[in-house]
Amino acid sequence: MNAGPADTRSHHLDLGDLVAEVTGQAIDDRAREHLTRCEHCRAEANRWGLVAGGVRGLAAATDRKS
Repeated sequence: MNAGPADTRSHHLDLGDLVAEVTGQAIDDRAREHLTRCEHCRAEANRWGLVAGGVRGLAAATDRKS
């Protein structure tokens, strides 16, 4: 997550946690719990999932053309 006890940054998940979630990598329990409660972070994870899916689709299309 982005924020520590004395930190003024966002209390939402950082990009690393969001990308890890959508690519099936492990995230820590605190991040997973936050994701279940936070609509903003779920929406961001969904957006990054769409990006990842698009990249995979482009890579597959490029491989087929080779």
